[in-house]
Amino acid sequence: MKLQTVVIDDSLLQRITTAHFVEKHPDLELIGSYEDPKAGLAKVVSSKVDLVILDIEMPGINGFELMNCLNPEVQVILNSTLASYADTAMQFGATAFLQKPLQKQKFNAAITEVSLNIAVIKLLEADVRQRKNHTPTYQHLKRHFETLSVPKVF
Repeated sequence: MKLQTVVIDDSLLQRITTAHFVEKHPDLELIGSYEDPKAGLAKVVSSKVDLVILDIEMPGINGFELMNCLNPEVQVILNSTLASYADTAMQFGATAFLQKPLQKQKFNAAITEVSLNIAVIKLLEADVRQRKNHTPTYQHLKRHFETLSVPKVF
């Protein structure tokens, strides 16, 4: 099953490039590409989205503020022209940080990391259900997952 993906970036060139990478990746399906961060957020909130590829510096609301509005189960790849944002991206819980201009090899490595994170979460969910015979909460899974996950900067 392909990861339902939304791209949010106010730069037309970067948005087109990122959307192209998503469309060409065999594990991703592009369900929206947005210049306006608030319109992108509305799509993410109203749809089943697995991954958001998100610019940091945008008018009205920056990527960090927008990330705080997302369901914590949504994987996020933050990107920027400024490498100095990488540490902050990791502190905010991004799965990966990509510096612009995007490079296909680094993009693919970040998608592999997203896929691994999702696979680990599914394994943890199955393990928790088996052990306790109940549906795990996201917070319970996150505690277990944080011991295994190390965000990546590409």
